[in-house]
Amino acid sequence: MRRALGYAGRVGTGLRRSRPRSAGCLRPKAVAMRLQRERKLLSSASTPALKPHVRLQYDGVRRSWAVLSPEKVFWPDEVSLAILRLCDGRHSVAQIVKELAVQYEAPHDEITADVEAFLQEWSDRFLVTL
Repeated sequence: MRRALGYAGRVGTGLRRSRPRSAGCLRPKAVAMRLQRERKLLSSASTPALKPHVRLQYDGVRRSWAVLSPEKVFWPDEVSLAILRLCDGRHSVAQIVKELAVQYEAPHDEITADVEAFLQEWSDRFLVTL
């Protein structure tokens, strides 16, 4: 007669004997907890820049620009690319909005919300520093 398999394919009840352990192998709960990253919020004075592990590269085969980061590739559209090119750590968000308003001949108020939402999203994805 065959016996039923327990936990992890072992024959038996699945109960394990406890072994004596030294006090050094017990971990405090604080060490086991994961650290959480604080979310940085965008302001008009922020000077966004691409993180060191992120770069823009032109792909000649696809004839388009790619944003490369470890294990990720993004294919920005024309407007996203214009925003990312201005993320050099020298231009503030207000200056980026002003330059895009002139470049695309669009009202400043309409562009501001879109640019801020884009930069906040890319900051949350760890691609842009604020």
